[in-house]
Amino acid sequence: MKKMLRTLNNQRGVALITMLLLLSALTILAVGAVYVSSIDTQLAGNYYQNSRAFYAAEAGVEKALSDIQSLLDGAGTITDAELAAILPPTIDDFTWEEFSVVRAPTSFVDTITTGPYQGMVSLNLPITITSKVLGPKNSRYHIIVQVEGIQIPVFQFGVFYDDSLEIHNGPVMDFIGRVHTNSDLFLGTNSTTRFHKMITLAGDLYRFRIWNGQTFSGTLLISDPDSNFVALTYDSGTYAGDDEGFVTRTNADFNGRLRTRAHNITPLGMPIAAGLAPIEIIGRRSAGDDPTLVAERLDWKADTRIYANAALSSISITNNSGNPKVLTDPTAVYASYDAFYDDREGQWTDLLVIDVAKLAAADLAAGVIYATIDEQAGRHKGIKLINATSLPAPMTVASDNAIYVQGSYNTVNWQPSAVMADAVYLLSNSWSDAANHNTSSSLNSASTTTFYLAMISGDTPNASAYNGGLENFPRFLESWSGRTATIYGSFINLFLSQNAVGQWSYGSPVYQAPARDWWFEVRFLDFNNLPPGTPSVGTVLRIAFRQEFFI
Repeated sequence: MKKMLRTLNNQRGVALITMLLLLSALTILAVGAVYVSSIDTQLAGNYYQNSRAFYAAEAGVEKALSDIQSLLDGAGTITDAELAAILPPTIDDFTWEEFSVVRAPTSFVDTITTGPYQGMVSLNLPITITSKVLGPKNSRYHIIVQVEGIQIPVFQFGVFYDDSLEIHNGPVMDFIGRVHTNSDLFLGTNSTTRFHKMITLAGDLYRFRIWNGQTFSGTLLISDPDSNFVALTYDSGTYAGDDEGFVTRTNADFNGRLRTRAHNITPLGMPIAAGLAPIEIIGRRSAGDDPTLVAERLDWKADTRIYANAALSSISITNNSGNPKVLTDPTAVYASYDAFYDDREGQWTDLLVIDVAKLAAADLAAGVIYATIDEQAGRHKGIKLINATSLPAPMTVASDNAIYVQGSYNTVNWQPSAVMADAVYLLSNSWSDAANHNTSSSLNSASTTTFYLAMISGDTPNASAYNGGLENFPRFLESWSGRTATIYGSFINLFLSQNAVGQWSYGSPVYQAPARDWWFEVRFLDFNNLPPGTPSVGTVLRIAFRQEFFI
């Protein structure tokens, strides 16, 4: 019996020890779990704070990029003072230990080698953005981004539209040049349209008319990089809600030659300082203009300034300083009241005529001529360039009126040249003011004519009727049926016309369409061959990205 009791007591002792060991083990495990949980909580907290710090630093970078893009609007350079004025955003719980936007000492001209603007020549300004934040629990994040502010002369685009671009040609149309719009692109034809180069748009692509949804039965062709034309048989609407599918399809068909919003194309900065309407480029200068307007208006850059009153009874010719200027041949400029009846405008047209053959290089100086007539209710005003087969020097003619270019232009001894106006009319070698000195519905026949010039011009709205699209961006006033209008240049639409506001109309008494042989002027890819006063569009390219974080 005693032996049994001893055995029992021994077992109870072992059980007690076992229980104590088990409790100790469980305690250790519990403490360990709490410790691990505490570490996980701390790590999660650190990760959370680190993520917040990263997004705060990234917000600083994005704010700087947006401000740089605003500075790139317009053709001016970016100064140290402008970059120093860029401030980080205000974010609760975070302060900036360092925030700076610093440019390189000099810009450089370079050919863009990648992306949607590959092959274009730009003025590049390297910029370094540093964004270092301090947040809760001593969290830090440090981002350094290397970017380049890029200025692309607008005349390096074959076509550039800030608004929606429509192309609905009747006769067959080939366009040999790069096409860009900051908005949507609407395509359609009942014949054939061929695009030979890159098409970029910051909006969507549609195969119908913007204002009434009309579709077309013709063929749209886009060349791939190997010069194989592929039919465009679908649009963004076909892939509504499926950007990835649209990108895949277009890349397979056109190998990068068609890029839209779905391909991350964004609007390019306008070729004028932020806050100014692009039409100010052709606006008259005023003594009250602030420095921004002085830098943008071509009237401030012109060394030959021609002003006329509405009655054309007073014409003044001055230099850039406003002092009287005598041209080499004073008969190079004259007035023509009731010159002809413009059937599109439905008004008699009064002209300031510039006989280009009578101008000398000395008359052009820096190359910009600004000419203007006071507008008058019920009458149409314009500047007409005649005898311009050969230009005396690089020449840009600008006006807040319409500009009429009569006859072959710049076809002998080519010079960099542009016209920038409220509207641009192209008149053939057969044009005669006298033949149009009536209000009848007859159309005069044009003759085949060639024009070498870039143009910045306005158009009319597409609100309730077609405005003529790209194919009628240069306006016509003759029967061009069976005749060819050949243009080597650049077509830039930045605004709505304010003075030449007659709505597009086809047929008598306005015009019949020419065969269009339109080319981008490849000589504009050389900075030395740009027309005087060429504005630029800007964008920002990210070059390098480095990040560091500390907790």
